[in-house]
Amino acid sequence: AISADGKRISWAMTRKCSSDLMIYTDDEGKTWSKTQFFDLDKKPLENEISVRFFTDYYDESFAYALSDDFRLFLSVDKSATFYEKDMGVKLHCPPFHFCKLTRQFDKPYTLWLPTFDGLHRIVFDKAGNFEIENILNKGDFALNVGFGKGKNNTPAMYVTGVICGVYGFFMSDDMGESWTRINDDEHQYGNINSICGDMREYRRIILGTGSKGIIYGEPNEYK
Repeated sequence: AISADGKRISWAMTRKCSSDLMIYTDDEGKTWSKTQFFDLDKKPLENEISVRFFTDYYDESFAYALSDDFRLFLSVDKSATFYEKDMGVKLHCPPFHFCKLTRQFDKPYTLWLPTFDGLHRIVFDKAGNFEIENILNKGDFALNVGFGKGKNNTPAMYVTGVICGVYGFFMSDDMGESWTRINDDEHQYGNINSICGDMREYRRIILGTGSKGIIYGEPNEYK
């Protein structure tokens, strides 16, 4: 991951992105320093964890990490140190290799986490405080979330999951207040590992599947 100002590169060296082997450089790899992780009591982690991490699109100081036991960590010093944040709720997430923590590309400090409980929006402030909110109705959930070019200065949001009790691929033009299904029961493509929108073409989507390659879709009127 590269900081928003392009000056720091952070690297987790193992395939599992182990927190115990996460390092960073400010001189394009000539020298490296080790990243430190701390728990809720601000004590160094005793046990190694696996993490997915990435930087904020806008604030070069901020970076985020999600551990394989679904703990959220925040860095405000360009990934030099990560501190665990108390999410206040017990989340029921898919297996770690399927779990996606996604940034919203048009805003700083805004993350989205799909879980078996719903779709959670996590918004930080400059001080590192945050709020978490499930935007879906009870019983609905998301497995993947992504963004693409929208209209009226609002990104288009795409999810795979269950909305109004129906599994499918869904699109929202109002950040999850309403949804439109964009597939049917005959076009589900097996296991879906990721979904996102095209950043240049409104309503074009790209799917990363488990066994059918990369698929893109667009409205019928484009044909």
